[in-house]
Amino acid sequence: KYYITEYSLLLKTYSNNNIIISAGIFCISTVTIVAFSLPLTAILIIFSGYLFGLFGLPLSLISITLGSLVPYGVARFIKSSILRERALKYIEQIQVYIDKNQFIYFTMIRMIPFTPASISSAIGGIFNIKIPIFIVQKCVR
Repeated sequence: KYYITEYSLLLKTYSNNNIIISAGIFCISTVTIVAFSLPLTAILIIFSGYLFGLFGLPLSLISITLGSLVPYGVARFIKSSILRERALKYIEQIQVYIDKNQFIYFTMIRMIPFTPASISSAIGGIFNIKIPIFIVQKCVR
């Protein structure tokens, strides 16, 4: 009848007793879910607050940022081979503007409505956004 309540209390008790193991499992699962662009990020943030309290915020922020580096890195790798052959002239035209002020242009790219985070992360990789700018932007959005 009250299975959700029983299991959530059991999970919370386990995470309180084994904080390092539960934080590690949470981080690995969050990085994996964000890296594969599964639409569970908001649920994981709420879940981290429930399980870890205020410690859940930095834990989920770091995990989500690390997970979003995967599409960024994949896009940087693929850009060097596949996209260079097909769309190099278009990318270079846009790259000139983005190189002038990467932070502002990447902010504009990330603020496009209804764009999945993995797509905007991949765009950052395609246009060679510097990793510190990428990480700051990921924390802002």
